[in-house]
Amino acid sequence: MSILTKTCILVVDDRRATRILIRNVLIQDGYRVLEAENGQEAIDTFLIESPELILLDIVMPVMDGLTACEKIRRLPDGNRTPILMFTGVNDGKSVEAAFQAGASDFINKPINWEELRYRVQRLLHLRSVEEKVQRQVYYDSLTNLPNRLLFKDRLEVAIFYAASEQLQLAVLYLNLKKFTLINDAFGYDAGDMVIREVAQRLQTAVGQDVTVARMGGDDFAFILNRIEHEEEAAKIAAQVIEAINEPWSINRQEVYIDSDIGIALYPDDGQDVQTLLKNAETAMQQAALEHRNTYRFYNHDMNTKALERIGLENALRHAIDKNELIIHYQPKFQSCMNKVTGVEALIRWQHPERGMVPPMEFIPIAEENQLIIPIGEWVLRTACMQMKEWHDAGHRLSLSVNFSALQFRQLGVSDRVYEILSEIGLEPNCLTIEITESVAMKDVNYTVKTLNALQEKGVKVSIDDFGTGYSSLSYLKRLPISELKIDRSFVRDITTDQDDAAIVEMILVLGQTLKLNMVAEGVETPEQVEFLRDKGCLEMQGYLFSKPITAEEFQSKFLQF
Repeated sequence: MSILTKTCILVVDDRRATRILIRNVLIQDGYRVLEAENGQEAIDTFLIESPELILLDIVMPVMDGLTACEKIRRLPDGNRTPILMFTGVNDGKSVEAAFQAGASDFINKPINWEELRYRVQRLLHLRSVEEKVQRQVYYDSLTNLPNRLLFKDRLEVAIFYAASEQLQLAVLYLNLKKFTLINDAFGYDAGDMVIREVAQRLQTAVGQDVTVARMGGDDFAFILNRIEHEEEAAKIAAQVIEAINEPWSINRQEVYIDSDIGIALYPDDGQDVQTLLKNAETAMQQAALEHRNTYRFYNHDMNTKALERIGLENALRHAIDKNELIIHYQPKFQSCMNKVTGVEALIRWQHPERGMVPPMEFIPIAEENQLIIPIGEWVLRTACMQMKEWHDAGHRLSLSVNFSALQFRQLGVSDRVYEILSEIGLEPNCLTIEITESVAMKDVNYTVKTLNALQEKGVKVSIDDFGTGYSSLSYLKRLPISELKIDRSFVRDITTDQDDAAIVEMILVLGQTLKLNMVAEGVETPEQVEFLRDKGCLEMQGYLFSKPITAEEFQSKFLQF
């Protein structure tokens, strides 16, 4: 059998003469040999050197071999390191005790050197075979990092050791934000290449003493053993974020990747594997909500928020069936004639226990779980039915309905819109679909194709929140749109901020040049109305005219039957 020259074997015996004899035999066979004279020294050497095999005497001072064997088995990687135990006490009980302590094999003193050679070779061969199997089961095939299964195993061992030594440890959970965009833009091969390089950067950033694992997809996790202060975990987290935030070169293009990290501490934030991992991930999600490229420590408030979010999501799934969703209508005014020209339909959720849930709380949940698709269709259908009722009463108003990114990218969305209009009997040219600038620019070819299909059926399209995105004039000219809505963030300070005034004036000139209807959002003062009217913007929305109100309130306030 061939011997690997770099294979390292640790020989542990309190008698120096025995260690020398074993060392000489093993060196002749090409092994690298380390020595320890008691169990505690063996543990310390194991932690530093990670030998592939341990030869361990049972009877020793300071710490005997049985105790050392049990402790090594609890250390990271200690459960897969073969331990060949030996003793001069040939009573049968020693063999049983050795295997109970975790020994892989046993040999009696005086040692038969040929038998020793055979058993060493056999154990190393079994380790090699086991490692191949374990690599397939416990390691990520793309990065060669430990996978979720091995990470949990190592964390369990680390917790046990920390508990026995009264130490603190930290679990860090990392997510690469919007990594799917890289796959979409450059392909999965490029994405895999980046994931491999991410693994290398992470290992370089944290060093060899930290366990780094790929938990799946674009998630990674770390185990920081023996930390004395939470600042140590924060320092590692900052180093990791800095490493990830360095620019990446993909197909000769410079790309930046954002990341967020959650930190959970043992024993304060959990005393078992599942709790620590869950809390670290919860902290990561909180970091993602607050900032880009940051870390957050777990606390119980985060867990409470997570439970509330789950409850809100479950309630939202049944909100349509329970008739909890309602639509408010915000009027659009033509300032020069001081009359209502149309309305924008805005969804509201009247929860039986929570009261009115703000859209900023439930809309993101609906989008994440694709509930926005049935909710969006309900809004479109309900608002169109209300508009048909007003039309039949002689009030020729226009209707604007917001479409989310998921709604807009549904297959056959233009046909579905036309089907709903036909079922209700509302004329298509009375409906304007509003999409944000970012949605329109995400896939311009798809946007152009879909907008053309809507236009052919008579439906109009408006670009909402204009000025906050990244559209270019060349793309804007290609879009078959009829309206631009100036974002309220620019309108708010147009009478006091020269920059905002200049931006709004530029947008109005652009819209007029392209022969588009221009609508200003968030109008709250007569001075804003005067400025906008002077610059050529004749249609406006805002609290100066009316906040969003129910259909009944709108009827009573603005329509006369």
